[in-house]
Amino acid sequence: MKNVCAIVLAPIHGLLRFRQRKGFGVQSPFAQSFLQDVVYEHHSYYAYQSLPSAYADSPQGGASYSPKQLRFLFRLANFCQPPVIWLPAESAEALQLWVKAGCQSAGLRTYRDEAELQVLLSTFQSKEMVIVEHLQRYGDFLLEMLPKLDGDVVVAIRGVNRCNSDGKFWQRLVAMPQSTVSFDLLTYGILFLNPRFSKQHYKLYL
Repeated sequence: MKNVCAIVLAPIHGLLRFRQRKGFGVQSPFAQSFLQDVVYEHHSYYAYQSLPSAYADSPQGGASYSPKQLRFLFRLANFCQPPVIWLPAESAEALQLWVKAGCQSAGLRTYRDEAELQVLLSTFQSKEMVIVEHLQRYGDFLLEMLPKLDGDVVVAIRGVNRCNSDGKFWQRLVAMPQSTVSFDLLTYGILFLNPRFSKQHYKLYL
């Protein structure tokens, strides 16, 4: 039922956020570049045709990804160019293929649970990126760990508006001083933990 409601409400959310598209109200050059090159970039990249357009659920029980979501994560990796991308171990093979194609120099690492992610985050270096699939599972953990991270880190969270509890976790993460620039894209939430940026938050429609 929740998935059905999300599908029905998505166009309404899109209309409410429409005025913020295409740079409306966006003054930051970094945010404008992110919107232009990642969120609203519609040109076909070099790797699109060579990658699978859609995938079913992964054999490990991970979530499926629509072509639109895979292309977005490809562009995100391409934009950020992280040296390492951390992925949930149960993520579908498609996710690994697309983010690796977006940043071919990135090393891919996986984590299975909060304890393993905690160890990995303690070794984070500047500009690394982590993708989180289940905010209800990792919300408390992220609230505890993000203040401990040093340097420029990118966190991509799927389903930040999936339910009320996810939305509340997301709002708390956005409010943290370390989350200097954040984008609520309805289906994904992106946090940039960059101490050089002024605090900014954007609500848009992916």
